[in-house]
Amino acid sequence: QGRTLNNNIQPKYLTCKLDADAVKLFGQEKINEADNIFILEGPIDSMFIRNAVAMAGSDLSLDNCPYIHNRVFVLDNEPRSKVIVAKYHKLLKAGEKVVSWKNCKWTDKDINDMVLNNKSCNVVAINKYLRDNIISGLRGKLEIDQWKKC
Repeated sequence: QGRTLNNNIQPKYLTCKLDADAVKLFGQEKINEADNIFILEGPIDSMFIRNAVAMAGSDLSLDNCPYIHNRVFVLDNEPRSKVIVAKYHKLLKAGEKVVSWKNCKWTDKDINDMVLNNKSCNVVAINKYLRDNIISGLRGKLEIDQWKKC
């Protein structure tokens, strides 16, 4: 996968697959399957997080997504994005665990920006935040509904 460093160029990411049936996840070689596995949107974001992979494309299907018993989805911190909020609700409805940004003091849209733009947001702090804010079920739906109103 390649990413442009110029935010004015679209598409931002280009992904090539050698095997059409392969799951597009970045970073699987470093996963401890006995622990929570964080599934993030971006490969750069996943490099800051312990035991994380990244979706190399937003079209990852839950049907072919590994780590079914201990996966936790971490989408971007964009409460005003109808697309992101809908993805959170879809994951929660499917019984998945997600990370809530509702109590996050960093307002940047993704982990990479949080670490770059905030002195208080370091790798240790963001990893702790993710582990402390895993939600699911009805509590998850309520938190996402509250978060989107922020």
